[in-house]
Amino acid sequence: MTRYGCDKMSVLLPPSVHVTSLSDFLRSFPQLLGLVVLIRTHSGREGELVPSYHLSLGFPALVHKSPRGSLLAKQEPVTLSGRYTSSFPSFYSGSRENLQFFSCGCSYPVLLLGMRLQVRSRVPKGPSLKSSEDDREHKLDPIHFFHRRACPPGKGLGSSERTKEPCEERRGARRSLSEGSLASSPNQSIGQRSLLRSQFLQVPTSLNDPYRPPYRVIITRRRAFLPSLLAMDSDAFRKHGKEMVDFIADYWAGMRERTPLPDVQPGYIWDLVPSSPPENPESWEAIFKDLEPVVLNANTNWHHPHFFAYYPTSLSYPSIMADMLSGAIASIGFTWKSSPSMTELEMVCTDWLVKALGLPDFFLNSHEGPGAGMIQSTASDATLVALLAARSRAVNKYKKQQESTKLGWVYSNVSRILSKVGESRKESHGDIINPENHDPAVPVKLVAYTSDQAHSSVEKDAMLAGVKLRKLRSAVDSRLGNYGVRAETLAAAIDEDRAAGLIPFIFIATIGTTSTCGVDSLVALGPVCNAEGLWLHVDAAYAGSYLICPEYRYLAEGMELVDSFNFNAHKALMVNFDCSPMWFKDATEAVSYFDVDPVYLKHEHQKKAADLRHLQIALGRRFRSLKIWFVLRALGIEHIQKHLRTMEERAKQFAELVAQDPSFELVVPQHLGLVCFRLKGANELSERLTAAGNEDRRIHLVPSQAHGVFFLRLAVCNSETTHDDIRFAFNVIREIAQKLA
Repeated sequence: MTRYGCDKMSVLLPPSVHVTSLSDFLRSFPQLLGLVVLIRTHSGREGELVPSYHLSLGFPALVHKSPRGSLLAKQEPVTLSGRYTSSFPSFYSGSRENLQFFSCGCSYPVLLLGMRLQVRSRVPKGPSLKSSEDDREHKLDPIHFFHRRACPPGKGLGSSERTKEPCEERRGARRSLSEGSLASSPNQSIGQRSLLRSQFLQVPTSLNDPYRPPYRVIITRRRAFLPSLLAMDSDAFRKHGKEMVDFIADYWAGMRERTPLPDVQPGYIWDLVPSSPPENPESWEAIFKDLEPVVLNANTNWHHPHFFAYYPTSLSYPSIMADMLSGAIASIGFTWKSSPSMTELEMVCTDWLVKALGLPDFFLNSHEGPGAGMIQSTASDATLVALLAARSRAVNKYKKQQESTKLGWVYSNVSRILSKVGESRKESHGDIINPENHDPAVPVKLVAYTSDQAHSSVEKDAMLAGVKLRKLRSAVDSRLGNYGVRAETLAAAIDEDRAAGLIPFIFIATIGTTSTCGVDSLVALGPVCNAEGLWLHVDAAYAGSYLICPEYRYLAEGMELVDSFNFNAHKALMVNFDCSPMWFKDATEAVSYFDVDPVYLKHEHQKKAADLRHLQIALGRRFRSLKIWFVLRALGIEHIQKHLRTMEERAKQFAELVAQDPSFELVVPQHLGLVCFRLKGANELSERLTAAGNEDRRIHLVPSQAHGVFFLRLAVCNSETTHDDIRFAFNVIREIAQKLA
């Protein structure tokens, strides 16, 4: 046999084989027992024969192990079954006692079945495959596929009992093979044409044909159609991974050649993508080729210098690389033990942010108090967690108050009955009734408060929590000239609702509202919440990132009065989506409420290690802290501060252009990176301007409305946006407005 490098496997098979997928292989040969694979080194020396058995597939394969080391991955010896020892080929002369079974998820026999087997002719340039006499007389018998019926014990490898006349099917296969040509045809697949060009041929035949001389099957890792259960091996991943990095870098470098808003209509993708998934693997090149027409041509480019909609979703190269590592590690950190580094790095990074943003020390994980910090997916999740924790505290407080009143015995009896029912149902059916949080007398009375300028997710969170939500009318704050809830408005609402028999339990304040970047004053609202026993949660999704700059920390004055706080690092802190850090002054209530602790999640370190699953809705957790860790280390606080200040400078420039034009007016003063403006006159003018501007597609903005006034929002979303870009945006808006006049 010809000797090949150790990066290849030389396999003896019947005349020709074409296997496109493991499922096709097993479907065609359900009674397959084994496959012999010979692996040779450059020297050609043979190592010991060892069988490799993949437990999930149910058939063995004898693998010739290279003297340079086994190509099998994880080696776990298991008991050698007599069923398989009887099937060992006669040419093996070693002691069967020395054989070992290996159970591993990525052994080469199993990977082999997922490959496209490439059959090379003995006469590469000839039109047909003809066997040589040497092949027929080779000391190794060519029967390397065992079929239970075709090869019963004693009649398998090395047996002299053979059927001389091949069946008609084999005659047809040989005839079509000898008449075949190496020239490509339009009906051949891309893979077939490429193999033919490299003097490889794929033809279908029966694997259960033990009476034809073997042909060499070369399986190289670089030529493999599916070289591993991961769809590519490490060498291919290095190659294609670098291609993807280059693709991303080119996408960013060529951003200005694109438009911020794509020119597509709903349903565009159905003409580009098949309605059913592929049965067999596709090449990476084919997938890569589809990225531009399917994805990028219809992508809204949030990081385009002329994208001014919504709020920013920032990123940086260190953050992208951190996400790559997170995806590669692929851990699910629901407990400390499930991923110690994920848990502890998250605690360290949230402590770093406390110090970088100038937040109170009681938020530190390293603080002696009950405070805690962790990372949620979004601000919506963080607000819901705060709502549920506050609801739990309110219910427990209500329960204690009711038990101390004249009707306490009634409430106690109802709770006791519900508790007993819950325990019985828990034992018999697995259903759990929480008497505190499902007593109908409690949740229907709970009422939460927020501003009419708060994000829409607050309303959705209240619906999920099953509580009433009262939106308080905001007013223009004299300090910022922007919208916020006044303390007297909140106090009056609390008194009114209590008089109606309701239970006020939380106020959700906002620092940097979505519509106008307004701020609810914590200095004014905090004392009211503390005096009335309300949980004070602060959603600083957008503006929270700006607290890293000392000159913006006036926004968070009164933070010592809050119970919980969150912001979106993925909005302006150069960390890509998703990453929403959250902190509790006292996490006890949240941990108690979310504590569901089945046996399979328990571990020996629970008493001294943090399980952050107790502070969130979901069980699974991503390695989000890697992004913060990479960004803070690779960029440093000073670079992030420069990034934020640059975006505010661009916003100031646009606000000045608006103020200088007599056709436009500012709705509220420019704040941070947001400018709210409109055409003077009726709302209809600004509505038409918005529609025409987005149809133009040179820039992208979205509108909003506050107290009946319709306006446009220009949010600077990219520090790469230059002064020229700002002037370009204003000129486009003015040009469109003049056409509408």
